[in-house]
Amino acid sequence: PLAGGDMVGPTTHGDDVHSYWGNSNDLDIFHDSNNSYINERGTGFLFITSGEQIRLGNSVSGEKFARFFNNAQVELFYDNTLRFETTSAGATVTGQLTVSNGIEMIAGNFNAGDNERIRLGNSADLQIYHDGTNSYLENNTGDLYIRSNFQDRDIILQSDNGGGGIATYIQIDGSTGSVNLNHYGSTKLQTTSTGVTITGAATATTFLGDLNGTINTATTAVTQANAI
Repeated sequence: PLAGGDMVGPTTHGDDVHSYWGNSNDLDIFHDSNNSYINERGTGFLFITSGEQIRLGNSVSGEKFARFFNNAQVELFYDNTLRFETTSAGATVTGQLTVSNGIEMIAGNFNAGDNERIRLGNSADLQIYHDGTNSYLENNTGDLYIRSNFQDRDIILQSDNGGGGIATYIQIDGSTGSVNLNHYGSTKLQTTSTGVTITGAATATTFLGDLNGTINTATTAVTQANAI
């Protein structure tokens, strides 16, 4: 009825017959013989609201596309299988997450359980993981480079947690270029421009080459000719 009132039967709209709503016909609802449209043509928003769930799916097969819960999660499906779900803490992805422009973390931690690996390279050649007992940095092809690109910065492989305790460690000195092998915080071997410097006793089963310098302590040895 033009003056308003209750409709007691259905209304039928043929193909390409539009139903307009609003003084400026901003909301347009129609079917074009192939597809159906709900079109907000004005400058406002299109609100689809419900006191409970909102479900998007296939009306014939019942396949779920998406579900929106009141004061709870949003669920996205693939072939009727839940793949993405928002939670109170963030979101949960079931399956593999593929991104085209990287992942940026601005807070929090990246957590992976035992035997869950970070795999890098087209063939997953570099892997980082923990097996429940030990931790691994595993390279399966080429060389493994550990670099520090800042001048005068060292590379340190350390046996403790870096809390200041006495540690056994290898230090690659960025200012001098030397490699230092330390035993409980004390340097025992250091590479130099002419060779190596050993602090303490050097024990070896075999010595090859010429021995130059002065022997300062009593030593028993057999003198050989130069040819030998």
